[in-house]
Amino acid sequence: LKITSQSPWLGQSLMESRLRESLGILVVGLERSHERILNPSPHEILHEGDLLWVVGPAGQLSKLDQH
Repeated sequence: LKITSQSPWLGQSLMESRLRESLGILVVGLERSHERILNPSPHEILHEGDLLWVVGPAGQLSKLDQH
């Protein structure tokens, strides 16, 4: 899941994004520039260009294309 300038989660923390509660997915890591962050803090702010590593039910993951 890539955070773009149009992403509804841009500028939010992982906790504020409520990805787990609303979509049933878990962020297990992210890539930012050339840095990899494993098991990011719920307070990690999402930036444009971040690539989130997520796990969850296949049906929920397919819903990410709608965001």
